[in-house]
Amino acid sequence: MNVTVAQTYNQGVKVDWDVANSGDLTAETYELYFRTDAKNETVVYNISETEYTIPYASIPNGDYTFSVRGYSSDDNAYSGFSTEPTLTVFNKKAQDDADAQAAYEAEQARIAEENRIAAEKAEEERKAEEARKAEADRIAKEKAEEEARIEAERIAEEKRLAEEERLRLEKEAELAELARIEAEKEAQIQKELEESILKDVDTDNLSDDEKKDLKVLVDTIQELQETLEVIEYEEEIFELEEIVIVAPSTTTTTTTTLPIKEDFADEETELDEVEIDPLPSEERDSEVQLTEEEVEILVEETEEAIAEVITIEIVEEEPIDTEGLTEEEVVEAEEKADQELTEKVEAAVAELPTEEKVKVVQAVAETKIQNLGTADKTTQKVVQAVVKEVTKVETVATLSEEQKTEVGQVLGFTEEEASEDLEIIAEQASKDENTAQALDEFVERSIASADVEDFTLADVVTEVQVEVFLENPVASLIDVNITEMDLGSLGDDMTSDQRQKSKEVVVPVIIASQIIAQAGALMTRRF
Repeated sequence: MNVTVAQTYNQGVKVDWDVANSGDLTAETYELYFRTDAKNETVVYNISETEYTIPYASIPNGDYTFSVRGYSSDDNAYSGFSTEPTLTVFNKKAQDDADAQAAYEAEQARIAEENRIAAEKAEEERKAEEARKAEADRIAKEKAEEEARIEAERIAEEKRLAEEERLRLEKEAELAELARIEAEKEAQIQKELEESILKDVDTDNLSDDEKKDLKVLVDTIQELQETLEVIEYEEEIFELEEIVIVAPSTTTTTTTTLPIKEDFADEETELDEVEIDPLPSEERDSEVQLTEEEVEILVEETEEAIAEVITIEIVEEEPIDTEGLTEEEVVEAEEKADQELTEKVEAAVAELPTEEKVKVVQAVAETKIQNLGTADKTTQKVVQAVVKEVTKVETVATLSEEQKTEVGQVLGFTEEEASEDLEIIAEQASKDENTAQALDEFVERSIASADVEDFTLADVVTEVQVEVFLENPVASLIDVNITEMDLGSLGDDMTSDQRQKSKEVVVPVIIASQIIAQAGALMTRRF
C-alpha cells in the first residue's frame, strides 16, 4: 500500500511502500516493477524490506511507471499489484558532472587557444626577426659583392690600361727597330749606290756646285730605283672581227657587241653569235644597315654564345721578336703561329657533337659572318672550322631540315632553298677542289668583303674560280668545248645562289675561251 517514488541526488530512485493491511498471509519478499512501456519493463526480485533504491546506473533517464507486489514463500502465493505511481527520472548528478566536464573542457580549450595564439604570435615574431636579419645580411652581402666587383673592375681596368701601354711601347719599339733597320738598309743602299756611281769619279777635284749636283743625281737615281718596277713582257696583238654576246638579265635579254680590231690584214675571222639564256634569279630583300655600335654588340653576344659551346685554351705568347729577321721570316713566323691556332681550333671543333656545331651556326646567324671582323681571332677560327665541319656530306646527312636551313642561310642561301642548296654545295665540295677551297676560305673572305653588299658563298666560289682561271686561263679552258656545250643545262648542279652569281663569271669565261681559241688559230696560221 501507499507506494511512493522519489529521486535521491547522486544515488537513484527510492521506492517506498507499506505492508498490506488486509489478508491472511504475510509477504516475506517483494517484487518491484518499473517500465517505460509494456515492452521495456525491469523487475527487481527478493526485496526483503519495504523500500528499495534503484541506482541511476540501472534506470536511465526517462518517464517510468512503478508497481510492487508481495510474495509468500511459505504459501507460494503473490499478492495483487499495488498502485502504479509514475516519475520522470533524471540523473541530476550525471548532468551536473557532464556540465562540469563540459565547462572544464571549454576552459581547457580556451586556455589551449590562448596558448596557440600566443605561440603563433611568438613564431611570427621569431620569423619576422629572422627575416629582418636575413634581409640585413643580404643587403650587407650585396654591398660587399658590389664593392668587390667595383674593385675588381678597377683592378682589371688598371691592368687593361697597363697592358695597352705595354703593347703601345712594344709597338713603338718595334716600329723604331723597323725604322732603324730600314734606315740602315737605305744608308747601305745609298753608300753602295754612291760607291757605284762615284767609283770612277775623282771627288777631290770637284767644286762645291759639282758636288751638290752629284748628290742630287745620286738621290734621284736612288728614288727611281725605289719607286719604279721593271716589268718585262712580250706583247701579242690579236685582231678579231666583232664578237656578239647575249648577256643574261633577270628580266630581258640584251645583245652587246664588242668590237675587236684586227691588225692582220690577210686574216678575217668572225665568231658565231653566242646566246645564253638567263639563269634563274631571285630578288634579294633589302636589309636594314646596322650601326657600328649595333654590330659591336652583336659580335660580343656571338663571342659569348660561342664561348658557352666551346672553349679553346689559348696560351698567350710573347710577340714575335723581329730583330734580325727579314720581312719574309717575320711573315713566315706569323703564318706558322696562325696555322698552329687553326689546327688547335679544328681539332677541338671536330670533337664537338653535331648539335653543338649547329649552336655555333645559330650564334652567328643574326650577326652575319661579314660582321665578324672585330671578333677575336679564336672566334673567327671556330666559326670557320664549324662551317667546314657542317658542310661535309656525312654531317649534312645527319641534320634536320630546320638545321640545314639554318646552316644554309649562314652561307647566304635563301630560306626557301637553303636546305636543298646546302646538300648541293656539300656534294660539290666533296668532288670539286674549287668549291672545297671556297668553303675553307668562306669566313676569311666574307670578313675581308664586309663592305660588299649581299656577299655569299657563291661569291667566294666565283672568286676562287676566277682566280684559278686568271692564273692559267688556257689550262682552265683547254677541256672546254664551247661549240658542243649545252648552255641550257648550265646551273643544273648549282645552288640557286650560284646560278645567279655564275652569270658574273660564265659569260666572261666563254668570251675569253673564244678569244683564246681564235688567238690559237691565228698564231698557227701566222707562224
